[in-house]
Amino acid sequence: MDSVNPSKAGFALVTACILFTIIVYTMEKIGVPRSYGIGLSAFFALGLWAVAAFSGGTTRARRFLLADGSVNPAIAATALGCAVTLPVLFSDGGLLAAANPGLLVCLAGAVSSGLALSALLVSRRFNAAGQSDLGEYLFRRYQSRLPGRLMAPAMALALVLLMLPAIAAATRLASWYFASSPLATSVAIAALVALSAILGGLYSATRLGAVAFVVLLISVNLALLLLVLDTGGFPVGQLSVGSNAVEPMWDLEDQLRSLGIARLAGVLGGAAGFQALGADVHIAAGITLILGLIAFPPALHLYASCAEPQRAGRVAARGMAASAFFTLSFFAFLMFAGFGFYQTMLGLPVSEARVEAPVLYSWSHHQPPLITVCGKAVVTPDGLMEACNGGGSHIVDTGDLSIAGGLFAVAAPDLNGQPLAITALLATSFLLVLIAIAGFQALAAANTITGAFYATKKKATGSRRVFWNRLLATLLVALATYAGSGAPDGYEPLLLGFSLIAATALPALLVSLYLPAFGKVAVSSAIGAGFAVTLLFFILSTVGIDLIAGNGDEIAVSLFGLTGPLPGSLGGLYGLTAAIAVLATTWLAANLGPLSKIGPKIAPKIARGIAPEIAPEIAEGRREA
Repeated sequence: MDSVNPSKAGFALVTACILFTIIVYTMEKIGVPRSYGIGLSAFFALGLWAVAAFSGGTTRARRFLLADGSVNPAIAATALGCAVTLPVLFSDGGLLAAANPGLLVCLAGAVSSGLALSALLVSRRFNAAGQSDLGEYLFRRYQSRLPGRLMAPAMALALVLLMLPAIAAATRLASWYFASSPLATSVAIAALVALSAILGGLYSATRLGAVAFVVLLISVNLALLLLVLDTGGFPVGQLSVGSNAVEPMWDLEDQLRSLGIARLAGVLGGAAGFQALGADVHIAAGITLILGLIAFPPALHLYASCAEPQRAGRVAARGMAASAFFTLSFFAFLMFAGFGFYQTMLGLPVSEARVEAPVLYSWSHHQPPLITVCGKAVVTPDGLMEACNGGGSHIVDTGDLSIAGGLFAVAAPDLNGQPLAITALLATSFLLVLIAIAGFQALAAANTITGAFYATKKKATGSRRVFWNRLLATLLVALATYAGSGAPDGYEPLLLGFSLIAATALPALLVSLYLPAFGKVAVSSAIGAGFAVTLLFFILSTVGIDLIAGNGDEIAVSLFGLTGPLPGSLGGLYGLTAAIAVLATTWLAANLGPLSKIGPKIAPKIARGIAPEIAPEIAEGRREA
């Protein structure tokens, strides 16, 4: 992959995005129906996906599993930024910016902190080990199949849980934007995710992740620039967001609250849920994300693909920087979009809204309707005149409006009066990133399973392992698509997935890298304990011992002084504690021997640490005994 020149590829990608935006903008200005611009978005997205995925297709095992061990650090870092974007990008389509901006900042900080720790603790050492996944790595490290085979189902479940919100969000977005059937859209998204994982393995997934993330950065920053220019502020929105968006928006919302007028958080649908919990629970969620990202399997896969440990370290550091830049840009974009929405809609007579705010009726034939006016989905400009009592003289306020919360981010340009071309580019980038994220997770899950159960066999071959990887990745994507269709809250599987990684992969990886005194029994016991405690806590706190939700037998346990009970999806904090306790117990048992001999063995050590001057006397007494 070093043959790919990142500068030339990036220039070509930027040029393609600019040309696409200009074409869709021109089509809108000359009166071409919006549906043609939306259709062109589908071809543009499929074209970018095909260029990245099919150009990286391969049957060679080393290229499939490790991208030939020569991935370009810039491309790998960009792909890593894409792989860890989900907790921020998924944020209910921007709902957090209005409902709980503090939680959005917490999630963004957790992603950057987790990658920073992964760069320091894991990247170079895991690359030096020479394996592509945790399953095979644990087998080679301990010369035993047990640790890897305990790890494989835990990672498979964790990564399937992380696929659920990505695939579900991509399906909802594509179904709404293209006005297509949810079932057909779900099948199409699943097919694209599976092909992203199986066509070329890591070789093609890395290319797709890099392409998707670059398009995402272009679209978010272009939309941000236009929003900033509308406010007349300093054109670098990342630097001026506080003074030009956050402060004036909060002042305006204080006035709206005093007047009894609904704020943006009340206008966006789906404001209840995880974001409504206390700040202490959100901090616990951030800690769980940090711990899970240290040993995030897709990140480990990318580290392993680098030619040398130093390159793996650079990939992790650059990936952290790329992710931090995106989260800052995304936060600024959402805050400017929220403030601009108030400026566009408040005090606007319905008669003027027909011209000034066509977004009120232009998306009503899509399902769900992007926005309703006075409880009605308006289809035509004339229908807008009849939607509210008072007709054309009615003054629009936020209480008259309801916006599909999960669509706020992608539709923010339209809600602020920007051209359809910006919305089209945003929708394309969101879809590509969600597909790439789910493809990374499917590939990492399949790779961990085959690494633990197939690569450990004496007669294992690379071509055969590629076959099993492809089959398993396809099955896991199908499972995640089916399970995600009824997922009520995307944050629950997201956080539970990271909890499982934090409780199993993190202790096993760090112990194997830094504490060689621990053997296969200790590591295997820690993996099993972390996995079991995390799942048990989740089950008991969500459905109770009778496995029936709402019966009143669910447990409610606080952690570290939380004001409320810890959600079941954050049980990884207890699972990690259990894994550490098991490791400590096995170390004590191995080093101190039977309980009857603990006193004589440990007394001299205690004496040397507490009172060195009496250590010889204690040692002499032990010898006499």
